Amino acid sequence: MTTDRMTGGERLHLPDLPPDVQFAALPRDERAFAYTFDVKRAAMRPYIETRWGWDEALQRRLHRERFDEKPFTRIVWRERAVGTVSLMRFDTYVRFGEFYLRPEYQRTLSCHPERSEGSHRQKFKAHWSKRR
Repeated sequence: MTTDRMTGGERLHLPDLPPDVQFAALPRDERAFAYTFDVKRAAMRPYIETRWGWDEALQRRLHRERFDEKPFTRIVWRERAVGTVSLMRFDTYVRFGEFYLRPEYQRTLSCHPERSEGSHRQKFKAHWSKRR
């Protein structure tokens, strides 16, 4: 595990969820930043714009701050990059944040028949319960 520079947390490895969901740790480079910001913009812009207006420069700066302080992971579903998430492990808790799914996959992943029955959730829970 890698220790996060700013907060002291460690990157939390996410196990793949067979048969169709994988997680890939993203490097701290400009290509990964561009990808994560693009996903955030697609997922969040409609909501932010309605409430406060979308300020591209401000949103890019805020995202840069989060990107520099947290590890990001790409979410892949059926060989398509569909989102990002940041998970960090600390001594007494896990920090879940920066979870963004592209709009065209938000309902697909959350309403998938297998997931509504909890199959991926159960696999994930079983994996982490073994690690305690």
